[in-house]
Formats: sequence, C-alpha cells, structure tokens
Amino acid sequence: MRSTFFTVVAVFCFFELFSQSVPTYQKLMSLGGGGGYNFSLKNYITRNPMDGLLGYRDHYGAINPSIYVFPAKRWGLMIAFNIDPVSVNEQQVNVLNQSLEAYYSDFEFERPAYGHNWDFVDDPGSFRALAGPVYRFENKRWFFWGSLGLGVTSFNTAGLHAAARKQQTNTYYSITKKGKSSPAPFTVSPGMLAGYRISRRIAVTISTRAAYFKTDFSQTVFRTNRYTGVTEEDLALHFDRSSLNLGADASFFIMIPFPKK
Repeated sequence: MRSTFFTVVAVFCFFELFSQSVPTYQKLMSLGGGGGYNFSLKNYITRNPMDGLLGYRDHYGAINPSIYVFPAKRWGLMIAFNIDPVSVNEQQVNVLNQSLEAYYSDFEFERPAYGHNWDFVDDPGSFRALAGPVYRFENKRWFFWGSLGLGVTSFNTAGLHAAARKQQTNTYYSITKKGKSSPAPFTVSPGMLAGYRISRRIAVTISTRAAYFKTDFSQTVFRTNRYTGVTEEDLALHFDRSSLNLGADASFFIMIPFPKK
C-alpha cells in the first residue's frame, strides 16, 4: 500500500515537472516561501549604546514568506514578510560594552559567566510586513515581477541587567533596562523578482528588495540600590536614524490558478 502511494506521487511529480504546456499571464494566486540575506547600505554600528541593543541588525539572514495575487493580465497585489528571529550579534555586544563601560567607569561589575558585563534578557528580533502593487512580464516559463511594497518594520530592543559596585564604597546596584518594542516606522520597499516555472504549479525564484525607514525613540536605563531599594533613572538612550538596506533571497512558489468561469 505504501509503495503504491509513493509510486503515484512520483508519477504525478514526473508529469508536473516535464509538462510542456505552461500558460502565461494566468489569473492566479502564488504562495512563496524561502529565505535570504539582508545588509545595510548605511553604517548601522556607531558608539551609540542603542546600536548594541537593536533587534534590527546591520546584516542578517531572514525568512521571507509572500503572497502574490494577479486578478488581471499585468497587474496584481502582493503581501510580503521579512522575519529575523535571531538575537543581537557579537559585534553589537562589543559596542554595548565599550559605550556603557565608558559611562559607568566609576563602577566595578560582577561579570556573568560568559565574560561580558551585561546580561541580555528578552532577546530581540525584527519583523517587516509589506503590501502593494506588482506588475509582471512573462515569456513562456520565465517571469519577472516588479513591486512597490508599503508597510511597517517592527523591531525589539534587548533588555539588560548588570550587577555593579560603586568604586571605593560598599554600595551595590542593579542596573537594568527592560526589553521593549520600538515604534513601527513606515517603510518603503521596491523589489524585483525573477522566476522560472518548472511546471504548471511550481516555480523557483530569486529576488532583491530594498527597504527604507526612519525611526526616533528613547529608552531608559534604571539603577536600583540593593540595600535601600531606591530606583532612579540613570541613563537615557536615544535612537534617531534612517535605515536603508538591501536584501536578496531564493524561494519556491506554488501557483494556484483561479477557477475558469
């Protein structure tokens, strides 16, 4: 029974892959999934402590699911996502240590086991959602889709915790910053996709997409006296910067034609 099932599946895939008739400009919905790499076209790592806390990094791998719908011959609509679930990288940790240790130069830190002064909590990630028009050109099995995505980019900042003693005293402090979401800035993202239909319903693609947004927000580091329990605002961290990045990815698409009337 099991061998019969796999034989049927193999025969179906064979005819799908080697079918010669691949129609162009179908009214269809296309579901895509893949991944790629993104990098910033601007310097995203400076001496600002916030650069060490951002879930939005200067280069990262991402998962990129998408949906394209073509109700007309040339024009359609797309919804696309860019997801980076990974926490801050080593370069960001080093930036954070250098900048905050300069500010807390009159403190001695109790280092966590892995050797850094600051213990990260609430690891961040980033998420982008886009929607917009798409225009297509198709020639037999090849197709090219150009799109303009409009949406938002959401990213968290890492939380921090450190234990420190004021030099030449016996006063110990807990220094903390809670992890939290940044405001989700409006994002403009043009893109181009090239694909090849290996069958009526299956296609492989490569694509590139730029993204621009500007964000401005502040967060606060608090210092708590371990003996008295008194907490005070210790350091205001401000992030005000525009971002321009470029991404490239490879994906598989499933083509689902609209039913014929």
